[in-house]
Amino acid sequence: GSWLAGFEAYGGVIKSESSLTPSAISPEGSDVRAINFFELGPNVGYAYTIVVRNHFFLTASGSISMDIGYSAYKNYNTTVRAFGVSPDVALRLFAGYNSNTWAVSAAYIMNQTTLTGTRTLEAAVNSGNYRINVVHRFKPGKKAKKILKVIE
Repeated sequence: GSWLAGFEAYGGVIKSESSLTPSAISPEGSDVRAINFFELGPNVGYAYTIVVRNHFFLTASGSISMDIGYSAYKNYNTTVRAFGVSPDVALRLFAGYNSNTWAVSAAYIMNQTTLTGTRTLEAAVNSGNYRINVVHRFKPGKKAKKILKVIE
């Protein structure tokens, strides 16, 4: 396994024609229609890979961060701004087969970005994806080697 250390930055705009918060749980006057946000900060984590029979692998990694962030929660009439520190989490799982000429893998990636909020307004952005990769490796010809040498 390996310890991980890095830096991350997230930014975005979330908009809706209707309220982003359900009216049953929304405090009076917090009819949020848009959120603008930006976060950045260091992260740390750990990754571990298990290899079976030199070709099959299973990798898992996780990281946490403490980001400094700015969020603006907007409704029709007002904007509530928040600045502060918020934690984020990222998890990744990979499994597959790898050889000299072929590789097949599946991956699941999940991120939770907690936005800076107030006592009555807070939000988290959850994102992720699933991937399946099928790779065939080939040896480049003379022309391709010349082009790749420039990139190298």
